Amino acid sequence: MSKPYRIRLQETVTVADHSTFHIDPVPLVTQQGFEQIMQQTLQELGWKADSEGRLSIAIDDKETWTYLPDKMQIITSVETQHQINQNIESWSPDVLELEAERIKQERERELQQQTTNVLEAGQEERRRQFETIVAEATGRAIKQAAERLGDIQEISESRGEKGQYTLSITIHERE
Repeated sequence: MSKPYRIRLQETVTVADHSTFHIDPVPLVTQQGFEQIMQQTLQELGWKADSEGRLSIAIDDKETWTYLPDKMQIITSVETQHQINQNIESWSPDVLELEAERIKQERERELQQQTTNVLEAGQEERRRQFETIVAEATGRAIKQAAERLGDIQEISESRGEKGQYTLSITIHERE
């Protein structure tokens, strides 16, 4: 025996979460100077600028990284969606509405957990990548500062197996 009320629930549930990586500017250059160095470094890595001066790169269809120069932060945003397509039957229209809302909330909770798991799973790798980018920008800032101090005789840069960045600069002081 069928129920007298039936609806088809068709809705897209979208959930987003984010994490923030803070960047400490190098005191050898102005904050504005370091922001420009960061922007140049990121653009060389394929990040694209928007009309508000932010730079972003899409990692996949769910994850995006955005550099906010005024706040010296890189925001990782993860967004996931789920399409609900389900028939609901009941003897009461009020029960239909309650059941539809329950289904949406349940899917939203599941999606929120999945989104948080995705964000947490990549946290350590993202931190390493962001630290590498900041180390590159910091090296550039130090080189600029060294040029102001004197004539650069030699620059030696290296990266260790664990991502350590070493920069040695020999300067001949100007008289």
